Amino acid sequence: MGKLVCRDEQRNLVHDAANQGAIASNPDALKFVRLYFRPKNSFHLKTEGIKFRGDPHRNEREMSIPILFLFNFSKVITQAGIGFSDGKLARQGAQPVFDEVGFNLIPFRDVYHDSAPPSSRMQEIHDRRMSEVVAPKELLLADLLDAVQCRTIYDEITLRYLTPGVPSRFSRLYRTSDNPPDLFMCFDTFIQLLEFQGDCLRMKLFAGKNYRAGRKIHCRIEQRVQGKLQMIADFDEVINNNSVDVRPFKKEALSEWTIYLEEMLAFKGILPYGKSELVKT
Repeated sequence: MGKLVCRDEQRNLVHDAANQGAIASNPDALKFVRLYFRPKNSFHLKTEGIKFRGDPHRNEREMSIPILFLFNFSKVITQAGIGFSDGKLARQGAQPVFDEVGFNLIPFRDVYHDSAPPSSRMQEIHDRRMSEVVAPKELLLADLLDAVQCRTIYDEITLRYLTPGVPSRFSRLYRTSDNPPDLFMCFDTFIQLLEFQGDCLRMKLFAGKNYRAGRKIHCRIEQRVQGKLQMIADFDEVINNNSVDVRPFKKEALSEWTIYLEEMLAFKGILPYGKSELVKT
């Protein structure tokens, strides 16, 4: 099925959303494949979703379309050579442990703490939520990977469109979340609905927990037919409970649609013309 490799083995990353300062603080972390024990930690808070231009927390590289690899916990931690980190490994002086004693010392009540932490322990708990399972150099995916989880059906369509050569034994693991906030932060903007209504493409956006009422988001929609650009819609829109109707467009069954929100990719793929052929989240 393939493997995950550490940063030392993969120097030319296409899109690196990691905190470069944190990585630089501990070069030893580059020698390991690193998996979080849990979703929804500080890394995801900083990088997941589409933040507004001008937002002080917006980074140059983010996960506008986040994808989660969900591993079989018991199979991974019982692999030979697997280690553990109490907090993120990419911090100065951090070293993994490789035995049961070290594993048992990790305070998992803090790792899986989900409610608002008390101010006296806020930083400590945020750090513990980023605890990791680590594998030296590489991690084979066969029998360990249970699912490749997408936030919405539109994220899954994009993933499938951008990974056409992926073997079926891997792509069959692609999933859409029944309830995205279970696994994803959902603090920032993403596409909640795409459908066709008559001569228009209807789009509804999820505002996100950080959205301020009345603020406009920049949208750019491109339609291509057989590789040729047919339509561009470029506009600003307030996010609310209403959908946005974009018209006109060329009624071609196999059009490629690319949608940017705040200049970040929000969707790319084929949308068959006809409302009944689209799936609503």
